[in-house]
Amino acid sequence: MTSPSDAPLRRRALLRGVAWTAPVVGIAVAAPAIAASLQECPTLPAAEEWETTMPSGALDAETDTSTTSWQNRDGVDTWISQRNSSPDDIVQGATIFTDAELPVVAGVTYTISFEAAGQWSAESADPEAAETAGQAMQLTVTGADGGSLARTAVATRPEDFNGTEALPMSEGDPVWQTYSVTFTATQDETVTVGMSNLLRESSDTYNDDVLVRMPLVTCEV
Repeated sequence: MTSPSDAPLRRRALLRGVAWTAPVVGIAVAAPAIAASLQECPTLPAAEEWETTMPSGALDAETDTSTTSWQNRDGVDTWISQRNSSPDDIVQGATIFTDAELPVVAGVTYTISFEAAGQWSAESADPEAAETAGQAMQLTVTGADGGSLARTAVATRPEDFNGTEALPMSEGDPVWQTYSVTFTATQDETVTVGMSNLLRESSDTYNDDVLVRMPLVTCEV
């Protein structure tokens, strides 16, 4: 797995871009029944095959970047961004990407669903008193030509991030909620499914934590 600080900028990293845009949010919706056979529906690769990069901003020098990574949580591959911060001299904050490729077939409708949760910084059991700042996560699907096919975004403090839906927050065990995006492929191609975490610039000690379980893909012809 590639660390956020030293990953090469590969072709799909160029395609996904670094801009944070206001998405259309899909929240807590049930995935459609799979009309196509399971053989026709691709799966996303295992966590170790995702590429992680940091194309914008910077993490605080004291941040342990190993905690922003894919981890096994309760037997499930989970993208976890925790115990990190973005220094206040970074105007746009830090953005951390992790992404993987997915082959799609023209005419098939794909739904990518994922469970996500937010947690208050472990630095304080009292979120009102904690010296923390918000964090957002955006899931995008990008075509081979760089065009956006689908996107949705969630945040620990949606009032700080335009176009995001609130994550369920907790101080202890995660409270999972399901989100999804849907698109219909117009051609046979390999798309990029990416998750980007935006750490709001702040002089506070840490950003809130975001956890996302490995997305699942279902199909309908």
